Amino acid sequence: MANPAAGIHRRYMPEEAIDGRGRRVRLLQITNSAVLFTSAAASVVIYAVVINPSASHAFLGFVLFLLGVSLALLAPVADQFPAAATIGVAIATSLRNYLFGGN
Repeated sequence: MANPAAGIHRRYMPEEAIDGRGRRVRLLQITNSAVLFTSAAASVVIYAVVINPSASHAFLGFVLFLLGVSLALLAPVADQFPAAATIGVAIATSLRNYLFGGN
């Protein structure tokens, strides 16, 4: 594949995204990622306060919290802004795979 960006584009914008099922799957991915990142932020903040007081852990928790909240606010308007929803799904999927080691 000569252009890696084209591979990402094909991966996150399938033909199924046009019908109702694709929208539902995208909405579920955004919502689940929002809950996951917000919960992870709470865990990191609790760890930073109780076990190992560190500014870097608190900052990481704050960033995860902001990401979770922004995805939660994107979920209700995902149909109105399909490009933003696609970017949100791509970022959430990449971060979930990187931070939590999934497929």
